[in-house]
Parts: sequence; structure tokens; C-alpha cells
Amino acid sequence: MSDLPIKKKCPSCQGLSVYGEHAHFPFCSARCRDRDFLAWTDEARTLSTPLVDAENSMDNFSLSDGVFPD
Repeated sequence: MSDLPIKKKCPSCQGLSVYGEHAHFPFCSARCRDRDFLAWTDEARTLSTPLVDAENSMDNFSLSDGVFPD
């Protein structure tokens, strides 16, 4: 296995972040990490597709059916 450091672009500012240099990886700083978190909480960032199919959702399940959805 290689001893080369893991380098990645910061998801917020595109600056270089190196694994192990600080606790904020893959972000380059606490500021970029917090800015990303706030974007998710303000719903500026969202998932592009639903996590579950509406037909197979647990919302359509009732205990009286006795059958679990696939």
C-alpha cells in the first residue's frame, strides 16, 4: 500500500484538502464544512431523486394488511 497522502478538492471552495491534516476532511476548513452544512439545512442543496419509490413506500403499509412491502 502506498504512503502517499489522500488529496481531494474541497466540495465548497474547490481548494485542496489533504486527509489527516485536520478534522474537516474532505473540506479544507471548518468554514467550508459549516457553509456546506448550512446549504443543506436551508435546502439550497437537495437530493435530485427520492430515496424510495412512492409505490413501495412505508406510507402505503397498514398493519391490517399483514403483508410487508418488497
